[in-house]
This record gives sequence, C-alpha cells and structure tokens, in this order.
Amino acid sequence: MLSMNTPHYLHEMQPLILGNLDWQKRVSHTYFDLNVTFQSPKTGSGRLCDETLDTLGFSCLQSSPIQYLRSKASAVESYFLITLPLSSRLHMQQCHRDVTCEQGHILLQHANDPYLFEHAQDNMMWVVKVPSKLLQKYVPCPEIYTAMAFDGLNGVGRLFSQNVSLLGEELLSGRLNRTQEHFYSDYLLTLFAQVLQQDNRIVFSEESSIREAQLYKVKNHILHHLQDAGLSPQTVATACGISLRYIHNLFKNQDITFTQFVQKQRLRYAFELLSQTNSLSITEIAYQSGFNDQSHFTRLFKQTYQFTPKEIQQHKHLV
Repeated sequence: MLSMNTPHYLHEMQPLILGNLDWQKRVSHTYFDLNVTFQSPKTGSGRLCDETLDTLGFSCLQSSPIQYLRSKASAVESYFLITLPLSSRLHMQQCHRDVTCEQGHILLQHANDPYLFEHAQDNMMWVVKVPSKLLQKYVPCPEIYTAMAFDGLNGVGRLFSQNVSLLGEELLSGRLNRTQEHFYSDYLLTLFAQVLQQDNRIVFSEESSIREAQLYKVKNHILHHLQDAGLSPQTVATACGISLRYIHNLFKNQDITFTQFVQKQRLRYAFELLSQTNSLSITEIAYQSGFNDQSHFTRLFKQTYQFTPKEIQQHKHLV
C-alpha cells in the first residue's frame, strides 16, 4: 500500500482507488486510454486529483508500483505530458528511446505514440497535459524531445519545477486566482521551453541548433504538402534549399526515415478526415491524404489503427 505523505487535497477530495480496472478507468478519463498493471494486483492502489489551467490539464497522482502501456498510436489525442516524479524514479520507453527519469527531474512524453511508463516503487508525481498545437507555439517540433529527461533540480529547470508545484497546489486546493489563468499557462510553457533550450544535449553546438531549425523547416513543409502524391525527399530538399543527403541525415537522427514520417502524417490526416466528415468517400480521402492506391491506403490504415477506414467513418464512437 501507499507509504508516502499525501497532500491534503488528495486525501480530502479523492478516495483511494483499488485494483487495476478502477485505476485504469480513472487515469484514462484524466489522460487518454491506457492499460495499467499494478505490480501487486491485490494491494495496488492510487489517488488522483486533476483540474484545468487555461488549456492545460494539471494533475497530481500517487500510486503503488505500476506499469502504464499505450499499445497503439492515436491520431485523435494530440497531447504532450510533462511529468515530474516527486518520490522515486520513472522508467519509460517510447520512439526507440529508453529513459530513466530520477526523482525531481522532468520527463516529456508524446500521448499519440505507443509507450511504456512505469515505476518500481511508490510514487507521487505532477503531470501537466499540454495540447500539441499549444506546445508547438513555444517549442518547434516538440516530438524531437519525446522520452527525454531534463534537469529539474538546477537553474531554470528548478524554477519550472517549483512553479509547477506552486501552481498545482494553488489550483487543486481551489485557491488560485482564475482571472490570471492565461498568464500562468504562458509563463509555465515559456519556462519549459527554456528548460529544453538550455539542455546541453540540445545546444551542445551551433550545428545542433542549425539541424533543429532545418528539421523543423522540413517537417513543416511536409505537413503542408501531404496531399501531394509526388512528395519525395528530393522535392522537399529542393523546396527547403538543402541537399538530398542532408535531408536523409536529418531523419536518421530521429530514428525514423523520411518515408515513414510522411506515411505516418498522411495516415493521421486521413484519420482526422474520416472522423470528422461523411461527405467524402474513402477514395477521395485516400487521394486527399496523398495516397494513389486506395487498397494500399486501407491496408496501411488498418495495420496502424486496427480498424478499416470505412469502420472509422461509419462508427465514429470507435475514436
């Protein structure tokens, strides 16, 4: 059972939740669909308290040793989670990265992509849920930093962590001045952007900054030309003013090829169209997403989302 000290608002406002099923329902309601497995199914338990701050989701949760698993990608829930473990270390696997985040540090994870997230000891943590489009205003291509841990004990990282705790405590206890929500949200994300920018792995050299800017330019061009079936490394390289070899090197460091990235974004775009409209046929959606072959599109779509395009369009409750 839980042994750490719990903030009063967790004790007073949130009942102790026992067992995998009830805890899975609670965390899925707060974040998104997750499979959960307590290390000790019979005694595993947790508490969770959550609120919104402007467009951010703020939550404090405490639980026994546990594993969270997101087994398939999603094109709907476009969020990032910023997690601060307070009591023990976290372990995470996502996007071919395997990371340990120590107590007091900061972890970034992408909600859309599959991942494994676990802690082997009782833990309490702050979690900030940020819409992807909002985070992109502060951090270009935030997916670059997915499954990376950042220093939360020194410098601007310490300032960010302190503000998360302070704002979270005021918010969850009902004392926060709601008229200043946008200011608090903007300040917090500005601090987080500085945490990333000042990390030695990101600004190790001028070259890394140039590469990051070039990668952002390339990805932005791709996202605005998904309908172009002729989109290729050469056409993008020409449009962005870089060499074909350089564009392949940019993606090599991302653990994904150019072709895989384009395909992933096209499928996400198709998913959005299917879930939002009935006025387009499957063939039209395939072509608008950059696929020339409907059967090829359908096969890739089902491999990725476990449903056919027709099933998504006819049964929108599946998403």
